[in-house]
Amino acid sequence: MGYYRRFNSPLTHLAGFNTRDAALFAAMTAAGLTATGAATSTKTVTLENSEVKEEIRHARQLSRAFQAVASSVAPSVVSIEVTDSHPYHGGSPMGGMPPGAGGDALPARRGGATGVVIDEKGFIVTNNHVIEGADEILVEFHDGRRVVGRLIGCDTETDIAVVKVDADDLTPARFGDSTTSQVGEWILAVGSPFGLDQTVTAGIISAIGRDQMGLAQYESFIQTDAAINPGNSGGPMVNLDGEVIGINTAIRSSSGGSNGIGFAIPSSMVERVSSSIIDSGRVERGWLGVSIQMLNEDLAGSFGFDGTEAVLVSGVVPGTPADEVGLAPGDIITSIGGERTENPTSLGRAVGKHDPDDEVMIEFVRNGRTINRSVQLMERPNDLEGFIRGQREGSARIGLMIKPLDQELSDTLDFEGGKGVQVDGVLSGGPSDRAGLKPGDVISRVNGESVENLDEFDRLLTLALSSDQDVRVLVQRGGLKYFLLIDPVDN
Repeated sequence: MGYYRRFNSPLTHLAGFNTRDAALFAAMTAAGLTATGAATSTKTVTLENSEVKEEIRHARQLSRAFQAVASSVAPSVVSIEVTDSHPYHGGSPMGGMPPGAGGDALPARRGGATGVVIDEKGFIVTNNHVIEGADEILVEFHDGRRVVGRLIGCDTETDIAVVKVDADDLTPARFGDSTTSQVGEWILAVGSPFGLDQTVTAGIISAIGRDQMGLAQYESFIQTDAAINPGNSGGPMVNLDGEVIGINTAIRSSSGGSNGIGFAIPSSMVERVSSSIIDSGRVERGWLGVSIQMLNEDLAGSFGFDGTEAVLVSGVVPGTPADEVGLAPGDIITSIGGERTENPTSLGRAVGKHDPDDEVMIEFVRNGRTINRSVQLMERPNDLEGFIRGQREGSARIGLMIKPLDQELSDTLDFEGGKGVQVDGVLSGGPSDRAGLKPGDVISRVNGESVENLDEFDRLLTLALSSDQDVRVLVQRGGLKYFLLIDPVDN
């Protein structure tokens, strides 16, 4: 059984046809020739045969196309050498070796990989695992120039990093639209396998949209059979128009060498992530705020849902877009922003491709009914636990659990314009319980101020509690309205 590698295994000997040889062999076979020029049938076929000449002409045209593409992209491809000095950082440079046997520590770990020039100002994109933990980055161009690079930023969730060099006369690569790439399309892979600069291999796109590989948080890999090996990390996958449609990042191998299964990050993802890194040094992504899990047939059946190509909500983070829009455990999300969410990976990708504050449509199923709601995303907090604590400290202090107002309930209320928050739970014996609040109550005002959503409720409640005031709430229960006074002191 093979396993995934990020191109950091030792050199192995590879034998057999390469892809170019295979293409020529196929053309000759189609013309009735073997590799030695002998006929495969009883009929003698020579190189002077008109049909054979035509097939060879087509093979040569493909060869010339490969040559043109390789020549056009060569100035944009660089070799990267990284050094991680002892004591080593948390990461390990690609191709780096562990400390020596017998407990002796090596003075440094070194590794080599590939990168692509994406801007005349000296920005170079590569893989995060290439430069992770590196103390020194040395970039070598196709013309032999060697320049020190510095890390601008990285994104572990896509395995993309951007390096900057101070150099003139740079040739940025042209990026193509990976979303139009097709299975069976010819591509070239360019890189520095095993330290051999400017190596070109050819193959086809074997599959697109590969996810759930366990290589990154956000995955939608292009799979290829082009030979890519240790050192190709960060190098370009190029179509026959000379456009970069992916950045090579991993192989599936049982030997450490190419087994004809390689993976590239699509250019659509590379361009967005690298641009964000260049602009701000990091990647800003939209965030929904849900805990999710895969559906299996038993779980789907228990919720009355037909099929398993959707995502089950198992939890909602308070104060997040998911909370605001009223998502709840047991909801089954089927699409976000028009993109199907067939599994947790595709949901994360659908949300992550949007910026914070983007408004998207979310479709989910609750109790057999399909619901569509617009949700405004937010940026994931760096301190998620602290964020959660801060969002609900006030409610916890008065023994109250709240949630967004259910849309169906809101539509039935002839009260405050159908705005407010809904009581989800009350701590027995706590301040809210003593005040008379009950699950299902709708709170529309706090100390005379209108409450339109959870954020506003939290703000008004925190303000009241900071002043050691009693909290007066206007509540609707059924068709009746009440003012209730909550004493925050828990006697």
